[in-house]
Amino acid sequence: MDATAASERVDSDRDRQRSAAKPASRRSYQVPSVQRAMLILQQLAGHREGRTLGELCRLLGMPKSTAFGILSTLQAGEFIRRDPVSERYRLSYKMLEIGGAYAQSLDLVQEFLAVARDVAAALNESVHLAVLDGRDVLHISEVESNKPVRFTSYTGKRLPATCTALGKVLLAALDDAELEARFGTGPLPRMTEASVRTFAELRDEIQRVRLMGYARDREETFPGVQCVAAPIFGPRGEALAAMSVSTLTSQLDEAKLAQMVMLVRESALQLSRALGYRGGGFASARFGVDANGGLAPGRAL
Repeated sequence: MDATAASERVDSDRDRQRSAAKPASRRSYQVPSVQRAMLILQQLAGHREGRTLGELCRLLGMPKSTAFGILSTLQAGEFIRRDPVSERYRLSYKMLEIGGAYAQSLDLVQEFLAVARDVAAALNESVHLAVLDGRDVLHISEVESNKPVRFTSYTGKRLPATCTALGKVLLAALDDAELEARFGTGPLPRMTEASVRTFAELRDEIQRVRLMGYARDREETFPGVQCVAAPIFGPRGEALAAMSVSTLTSQLDEAKLAQMVMLVRESALQLSRALGYRGGGFASARFGVDANGGLAPGRAL
């Protein structure tokens, strides 16, 4: 019997003894290992940078062998992921992917749809919502244009974060050390000849995104298609997600680009306020948003 199993057996025996000592009406039918897994998930949910094994054990008073066993099980099920560089565990968007009904009930998605319909109507272009998951962006909702020829639906799909406007604007919310941990070693994924080639190029692009307050995709995901994206902030100023508008390069001129940038930034900020954002945090520090939650003037990117 390994250390994890032995620890779980001792804990289980102890809980059965406690339960037997209680009156029948007060017995608990909760499973200790599941309770511990929920505590771990709650810790990871409340800490954007993730937690190491040692931190979780210290915060939860949990034996290392028990915590490691639960983390390994959650990781095998893809409910969490472990960064091999920082050794920190974070939630995975498997938590979001299971159950389409759950995703549709999220305030984020519902608020996005209310805002995005107006953007799509004003521009007659498709509007997308995505979240960052490791080195990818996961598309979780969209509103299509009324054009006879439309883009293929992205909802439920993953794309390399470094290739997309949605991904780059969310990567800009990471600190430099986290950005390097994810992309500093090895080749970057590329979808077209225009995709970012090196980490040095990515780092420079991220600095421009932070300065401008929005990101662009210049045919870096699909030839002939360009996008503009802006971040969506939560109550603490954290970047929860991003929204974008995509259009054909053949239909894009300077006037339309300026309109897209204005509408995407304003709509993303409107959505942020609906989700409880009131200014400050990462937003004011990195995305051209003032301390009161208003947009600072953006410049051409």
